[in-house]
Amino acid sequence: MDKLNNFKIKAIPEDFIVNESLINISSSEGDYSICKLTKEGFTTFDAIEKLSSFFKIDRSRIGFSGLKDVDEITTQHISLYKLVVMQRFYLKVLMPS
Repeated sequence: MDKLNNFKIKAIPEDFIVNESLINISSSEGDYSICKLTKEGFTTFDAIEKLSSFFKIDRSRIGFSGLKDVDEITTQHISLYKLVVMQRFYLKVLMPS
């Protein structure tokens, strides 16, 4: 039997699942809101652009570490700087912990 017949080619997003780990979050209070962003079918830049449009904030107020591929299901932590009370409410509704 040919050994190549035993290989599976990964072709769908569910084949590529990436989860980013965060070492330490000291507090949920302060100027930054830290949350998990899970996405599929978007680059990191696309997702940040959509979030900045939704919250009506400049992209520079959204922090992230590393770029994730569009062809994966990815979870990564992002920070949002100085959200007002209503924006924090929507953040809790849209991205529950």
